[in-house]
Amino acid sequence: MARLLLLSFLAVICCGCGKTKYGYIDKTGRMVIPARYDGVRNFSEGLAAVRTGKKWGYIDSNGVVKIEPRIEGARNFSEGMAAFTVYHKQMTQACIVTAINRILHRDKTGAVNALDQMFLYSWSSGYVDTTGRVVIPPVYSEWSDFKDGLANVEIATSDGGRYVYIDKNGKLAINYSFKESDDFNEGLAPVKVEGKWGFIDKSGKTVIPFKYDSAYGYYQGLASVEVGKKWGFLDRSGNMAIKPAFDAGSYFDKGLAPVLIGKKYGYIDMMGRLVIKPAYHYARHFSDGLACVDMGDEKIHEFGFIDTSGRFAIGPQFHSAWGFSEGLARVRTKKEAEERYGFIDTTGRYVIQPRFDLAAGFHDGRAVVGISQGKQSAAVIVVFIAGIMIVIVWGLVGVAFWKLRKSVS
Repeated sequence: MARLLLLSFLAVICCGCGKTKYGYIDKTGRMVIPARYDGVRNFSEGLAAVRTGKKWGYIDSNGVVKIEPRIEGARNFSEGMAAFTVYHKQMTQACIVTAINRILHRDKTGAVNALDQMFLYSWSSGYVDTTGRVVIPPVYSEWSDFKDGLANVEIATSDGGRYVYIDKNGKLAINYSFKESDDFNEGLAPVKVEGKWGFIDKSGKTVIPFKYDSAYGYYQGLASVEVGKKWGFLDRSGNMAIKPAFDAGSYFDKGLAPVLIGKKYGYIDMMGRLVIKPAYHYARHFSDGLACVDMGDEKIHEFGFIDTSGRFAIGPQFHSAWGFSEGLARVRTKKEAEERYGFIDTTGRYVIQPRFDLAAGFHDGRAVVGISQGKQSAAVIVVFIAGIMIVIVWGLVGVAFWKLRKSVS
């Protein structure tokens, strides 16, 4: 009986998974740091995290090692600090075994609790400075970048975790904890209290009352908030500057924000006026005077770039595309089963031909690229039960988890 139940809840799929090595190119497409790393991140504040085997370190823009690879998990630098992670494998294994056991006994609550324990205690995060010195020890179950001098981190608690704000010495900056909260931006942070969202300042004082169903941070003096099932924008005084009329949250950049109306995206200005009519399956923010939009649908994507009048400056022709960064935009082409990444300028001309298996945008004059080195075996294990799903990707890259859960009645 147990074997039949196990087969009902576990799907194991063996597949070939391309092994990719990563390096960095300059804006001419020249490989300035060879593709020899097993994992990489973008450059930030002059340094990039790179992984060799299972350990992460940091290099400069010339590929010179600045922090030796000795960290299990590494993030980008922000305001001189970078989060790192320590994994606790025995705790992870114990939680997975418990979750599967609870699933076999049809104990949904027990399975959810085991997953919560895994996400709280299977790893812990701290922070290093640009010399690699541990400034804040790994005691947090979730991390964020430092913004406005503070980081939003989670501490494990008996009720499933609480978020707090710490300064660069690891000290509590605000003497309150929250079930949900987000980063500070423009001096204010959205936090959730008793089921509703509001905003606090860096002293912890409530600036905007907790009465919204959801909220994003402030950008260009406006913050997106949800009222009922519609989204609008608050000014810094808490007044509704743009009435709730949109079907998804957003934020302003360079005076414009993409908004969802029905099933299509358009753009509004900071007065709330619809300046580009909703006509796109997806829309990104403007950069270098152009915005990337998708004219396709759920199955077929056709990305191009429009100007601020809504006219196409670069016609829809890409399988995927992203905004301009340092004068170049990353695009992905698809011919039959093969996908390749390249970079275009604002005229649509290829500056770097699409020849990479993976790529990221330019940061500090460098862009991450990935080059396939052949194939390796991997296994995908899907565990699910009435509202819970875990996907375990098992291969040379390690183990990754995703969880979807519904409230337990």
